[in-house]
Amino acid sequence: MSQDSDDSRNNPRQSPPLRRDNPDSPGFGPDYAVPSLIFDEYGELKPAALKAFKPAQPLPVNQGPARFVPAAPVQPPGRQPPGYPTNVDQGQRPYTAPIPAAQPTPAALSPGKVGKLGGFRKGLWLVLGAVVAGMLIGLVLFLVLNKTGAPAPPTNTTPISLGSLFPFKDLTPGATPAVTATTGPTGKEPAGDLDTLYNQPTAQLKNNQFKEAAATLEQLPDKQNQAGNLKHPDVPALLFRAYLSLGDQLNQSPQFADFQESIANYQKAIDTAKTLDVKDRNQQEEAALQARLDTGNLYIKAVTAYNQKDLDGAIKIFSQLYARDQNFRDAAGLYYDSLIRTGDGQFAENLLPEAYQSYGRAVQLKNVSDTRYAQARLASIENQLRQDGKPVPTVPAP
Repeated sequence: MSQDSDDSRNNPRQSPPLRRDNPDSPGFGPDYAVPSLIFDEYGELKPAALKAFKPAQPLPVNQGPARFVPAAPVQPPGRQPPGYPTNVDQGQRPYTAPIPAAQPTPAALSPGKVGKLGGFRKGLWLVLGAVVAGMLIGLVLFLVLNKTGAPAPPTNTTPISLGSLFPFKDLTPGATPAVTATTGPTGKEPAGDLDTLYNQPTAQLKNNQFKEAAATLEQLPDKQNQAGNLKHPDVPALLFRAYLSLGDQLNQSPQFADFQESIANYQKAIDTAKTLDVKDRNQQEEAALQARLDTGNLYIKAVTAYNQKDLDGAIKIFSQLYARDQNFRDAAGLYYDSLIRTGDGQFAENLLPEAYQSYGRAVQLKNVSDTRYAQARLASIENQLRQDGKPVPTVPAP
């Protein structure tokens, strides 16, 4: 039978070792026992094992804690590999913390370097101090000298003119040197500018840019008179041609405002023609232009009265215009509408003879697309007058 380990410790040292009959330990048997490398037959540490254990060295100064290295896991009880003690308490080695590697420490400055650095700083401060002191001394001397040695102001405080300081320069604001190389006879207007103003409208007239040409030519007469340079005497004739062409161009527009502007250019052309020499004037052309101008002015007056609902005034002017030109723009249509409106008002007031004359004049108008309304009204009034035994009035010419 197996004995307890405590019984083996109570036996005297001279007693022989007991037989280990533990079936879990290697070498089981009465005549075989595994010798231990650390413990003797009494379960105590051998002197050689005691020397192997060394106390842990202390941590160096200013070093962190040692990294913990976990111990090997404890084998559960049971069959152990060969070479391990059967008792766990006998085979547990004490924990020894690993010694961390020493960190390098910064090298301290040598006494010689410290002395050189301190001397350099002292020299720098001395230089800066000398510069600041020199600046302060110079400022004090400057203030003292200006206060005591400045000359007294003169009693005569008359301001000095700029002309005395700069006698060879013209200091007038905006003054520009006169150009004498390219000016005309009087030196007021450069001849090159006059040529440019003349050539530009000539090209514009060829390109049918009549408005731009007229605006440019309007500047030339005055500029030539101011310069005393009549290099281009045909400027008035070109201006007459520009006004006439611009009037014809605007006269084709259906807009009433464009027609008004065309009549204004015809008037400018007539006024310009009166300034031309006799040899440059065309009496027949001027007479035709004056007729167009008069007809256009009648149309403008009639349309203005029609727009202002002055039907009596519009009818009188349209009658004159119709006598001059039955096909002038839309004058016939506006004349017809004016007569119809007037007849409707007279018919509403039971003025049948007057209404009959108004409708009768409207029926006689030419170049009117539809006169059936006026014809129906005219026939109705005529029948009513005949039934009433009244005479039918004569219709005047439109």
